[in-house]
Amino acid sequence: ERAINLSVVAYVLSKVIVLAIFAIFQVISVLFILGLRVDLDFPGAIFTDSGVFELFITLYLGVVASILFGLFISAILPNTDVVLYAILVQLFIQIVLSGTLFPLDTTTASNGVVGYWVMDAMGSTIDLEGLNDKSVICQVTEIEIPAMPGSEPTKEIKTVCDSAAGDLYLDYEHSEEHVFSRWVGLVIHSILWCVLTIFIQARKKIE
Repeated sequence: ERAINLSVVAYVLSKVIVLAIFAIFQVISVLFILGLRVDLDFPGAIFTDSGVFELFITLYLGVVASILFGLFISAILPNTDVVLYAILVQLFIQIVLSGTLFPLDTTTASNGVVGYWVMDAMGSTIDLEGLNDKSVICQVTEIEIPAMPGSEPTKEIKTVCDSAAGDLYLDYEHSEEHVFSRWVGLVIHSILWCVLTIFIQARKKIE
């Protein structure tokens, strides 16, 4: 590629475009398989008549941003031997800072990972806050009723239910503005990693 003096921009975009096309089929496949077991007929925050389409956009933007981040990692590493280790490390960071494993306050570090923006947008689309408020915890207890004179004690089963709502530590606001802002964040991630990848590849070409 360097021997024929291929433009760095064309080189990077050729990879991005091909991978982005494959990403369409990947996201559709994930949603299709999920739809086999989960009812995806729910209103979204932006597309009130098609929440699944809103999920598609979020996942697709997340995959494209991840593709560009992956190309950036490949560009900064000295050789292919350490690529696998770098991918595992960044994957671990993505999972930890996305807020999916444990409650996570919004921080600058979490804003720096693609997983956080995808998780936030999906949680807002499905109205995770609303679902959390509707959730309940029920406890079944056995109560012994004292015996009356001439009779034996009896036992009664009692079910006590209470709201299970708690602080999710992430702002899953079910609104157009919130979901759209998460999409803008993913687009910014894509542009940032694309520009950095082109810059690093251009420096390598000069060297």
